[in-house]
Amino acid sequence: MYYLPKRKIYKVLRSIFRRVVVPILTAILVVLILYCCYLTLTNHQLGNPLRSFQSLHSVLGEDGFYLHDRRDFMTRYRLDSVANGSTVFREILLYGGINNMEDFPELSDILSLFSTGIPGSYRHRATVFCPNQQTVVGLTVSTEIEEFRTKDAVVFGMMPKMLAGNLGILVNLDAPMGQTWVYFSTESPFRALRWVKDLRFSQLRYHKLMTYNSNSDIPCPFGYTITNKTSGAKRKFLAKRNFAKGKSKLIAWMASNCEEIFWPRNEFVERVRELVRVDTYGRCGAKDCLPRGSEQCKQLLGEYKFYLTLANTECRDYITEKFWDTSLKYGIVPVVGGAPRQDFERVAPPHSFIHIADFQSIKELVDFLLLLDTNDAMYNKYFEWKQTTGVQTQFPPKPELFCEILPHLNDGFNKVVRPLRVLGDSTWFKSCRNKVNISSAVRVRARVIDNNFDKWTPWRL
Repeated sequence: MYYLPKRKIYKVLRSIFRRVVVPILTAILVVLILYCCYLTLTNHQLGNPLRSFQSLHSVLGEDGFYLHDRRDFMTRYRLDSVANGSTVFREILLYGGINNMEDFPELSDILSLFSTGIPGSYRHRATVFCPNQQTVVGLTVSTEIEEFRTKDAVVFGMMPKMLAGNLGILVNLDAPMGQTWVYFSTESPFRALRWVKDLRFSQLRYHKLMTYNSNSDIPCPFGYTITNKTSGAKRKFLAKRNFAKGKSKLIAWMASNCEEIFWPRNEFVERVRELVRVDTYGRCGAKDCLPRGSEQCKQLLGEYKFYLTLANTECRDYITEKFWDTSLKYGIVPVVGGAPRQDFERVAPPHSFIHIADFQSIKELVDFLLLLDTNDAMYNKYFEWKQTTGVQTQFPPKPELFCEILPHLNDGFNKVVRPLRVLGDSTWFKSCRNKVNISSAVRVRARVIDNNFDKWTPWRL
């Protein structure tokens, strides 16, 4: 029988230990160290994500708002010493993702806050200074429930596509004491549901509604009127100006959304085109105007007397930027549809638009436009408002909109906190002509709606 010398046995065992056991133990140790670091940095809690709210109450101050450590806040949001000792800090979470924000051109001004200075590179934290409230608002973009902790407010809806797939958790969350949930939207509930594709969207809860609807807690219309401090000389000039002069073209229409439409808008435009020339621009038209939304493009539209301002949805107060910016600011008479006439009358300059519901037929509408084309005096009547009134637009959304949320933050101790409400019961969700559901918002197609044009009539209250 052959026996290994003791020296060789020790050598073999030492080799096995060095090559097998030591690497395994080292790997285990590294994993344990990394896990401990993870727990320390994130204050991680195991189990149901709802448990991450359990420690929130311990960081509330006497006024019911979260206490923010100045040094930690300034480090996290990369602030310098400009934020002096009197400045208040508030934190708001935007539910969504940076990549999804890039999909919405109207959020470009807000997205720029998160830029690192390198094209296509973004941080997920940024700040906005609100001078009227002497407050620095820290913004975080995330869908992580853990990020909800210590935030003074959570804003849902700014990136509605990010709600898809997460509603199962969100509709069962309860906002902790001192935190305000805001639902924000510049879109109609039809289009928002079209993106989410889940009727549980209507069960999403909120404290404050921030939409274009005038009954919102924080109304954010696309535009509004102001009183002009016009001098006497300028008023005389405007009174004598012929707004028809230099306009060699009649009607323009520009649209990029050809499919997500919830009334027979495409067919309406086609019926108008059968009777009179309409120059169509954008993805839905025969011409293009690049870059879209540019000053050059708007100046081009200034060659037309009329602009078809037709929203994609028939909802109350849904009067988009094309009415305020593309039409009124650039001296074109808007021919409007979507919201009922009463909504336009409430917010628009007097006698500044033509509503499609004022006519019994498309031919009657076209005949009226042709009449105005041949009668400068009648056409100029639609610009008399310019002598006393101006218009301001607030679309696309600016970073300052987060300052408007500050007065609405919940105070968990000294004030009565409004209970969470359900989005499906909100004035925004229930203010449309037709009921918002999966059939009307998700499954329906524009061509099907257009095929039912003969059953449709303009919205009249």
